[in-house]
Amino acid sequence: TLFPYTTLFRSIGRDLKWYEWLVALNPYRPYTLEICGGEPLLYPDFRNFIAHIPDLCNWSITSNTLLDVSNIAPRHLSIWNASFHYHDEEKFLENCKTLTRSGMKPGITLVCRQDKMDEVEHYARLFNDRKFGVALQREVNPGVSWEGTEAWKKVQELGKLKFVRLVEDESIPPSFDFKTYEYCEAGMKYFSAISDGTVYRCYTDLLFGREPLGNIFEFRPFKEPQRCNKECHRSEEHTSELQSQ
Repeated sequence: TLFPYTTLFRSIGRDLKWYEWLVALNPYRPYTLEICGGEPLLYPDFRNFIAHIPDLCNWSITSNTLLDVSNIAPRHLSIWNASFHYHDEEKFLENCKTLTRSGMKPGITLVCRQDKMDEVEHYARLFNDRKFGVALQREVNPGVSWEGTEAWKKVQELGKLKFVRLVEDESIPPSFDFKTYEYCEAGMKYFSAISDGTVYRCYTDLLFGREPLGNIFEFRPFKEPQRCNKECHRSEEHTSELQSQ
């Protein structure tokens, strides 16, 4: 998996042009692009970029879906994840309908916060009634625990609606107690890059301001799993599998 573009941090230099990205990514074909942010639709060359993604490659996107979504080619799209932030409901729904008409029906993600459960319920039911798939993602931050709360009972209840699913797996515990695991494949099978082509081993390294690995034209992936730098959402099963290899 590859994270080719994020606007979470300002570029150190200029944004790469769409054709520069394609040249830089060519050695990794066939590849999967996870386009995230920040807001990836802010990238000026977005339409040209995804319109020229080669055959046998695919892309997915996480976007607040509030900017212009017209004239986007659905070619090679696997998932459009529309992340709703509890504002601009009318524009958000309008754009979701535009994407659906273009053959790119989005899935919607709602981050559930315990202090916003009335809004969570309202929008989960609203999007469910309009037959959009909705993923409910619990807020996971230090000091936040869902275990035994009324909010958690409400989230579980909403997860029973026809088009709503609850994102619940062992890598997301009821309280913030992520562990640091010894090895992972970040920088080996996937990496993260910002808009000027600066490469980080993973999104977590980018978030925590760790040193980059170089630029997209010079970077070469590791040949074996490396020790993890920070806490992340890797499961024990994944780490155990790597350690046994």
